[in-house]
Amino acid sequence: MITRNWLGALAFAAALAGCASAPPSPLSLSETKSLRLDSVNVSVAPDAAVSWAGAEEDLYGQKQAAGLLQETKAIETGSVGLNGDPNAIKNSAIAELAKSPEGKAYINERIADRLGTALEQTLKPSLQMGSRAVKLEVTVHQFSIPTAAQRVIIGGMPVIKASAVLKDAATGAMLAQRPEMISAAYAGNGWAGVLADQFGDDLDVRLVNSYSAQYKDWLVPPQG
Repeated sequence: MITRNWLGALAFAAALAGCASAPPSPLSLSETKSLRLDSVNVSVAPDAAVSWAGAEEDLYGQKQAAGLLQETKAIETGSVGLNGDPNAIKNSAIAELAKSPEGKAYINERIADRLGTALEQTLKPSLQMGSRAVKLEVTVHQFSIPTAAQRVIIGGMPVIKASAVLKDAATGAMLAQRPEMISAAYAGNGWAGVLADQFGDDLDVRLVNSYSAQYKDWLVPPQG
């Protein structure tokens, strides 16, 4: 019988296998050595598929601590049924907040900050000695972090899809384009996997690090 941990591992391997068929970077090793990364700009597409319960709960906690939530609205609007769920009001309030313009902006900013920092830390060691200044522009199309409950019941793994364009910082000329690259990070599934994951990096950190490392491997050819 295949366990949820094995299913997660198989899905992780399948997601990464698709990257092997991507066209290679148009830049040679000597060309990458002439580059100096000046800036990384990450944005989230308006129609991006975003699912990150951790960020939603963080925003809820901040609003609750500041006394800015009106949880009774969930009852008044009938969005919470009398099902005896002690978390129904809270979950409804989180869902409403996540769908609001403020909630979307908060989550998108968190994604942009996490990914931008990871890309800079990963790329700058290889792109810091050249004389040609470049900028990296990244657009996120999908950012999905499965909840602990999802991973216990059905399994899952964090997935990101983003397009990256490397440009000359002075002229804006495109030097290398990698559209809609998909990257995944391993996550433990089932009760044992979820409990073990508590001792590792947060899933969002694993995910942005995975994407950054995968993009670096694509952009900067390995030295022979």
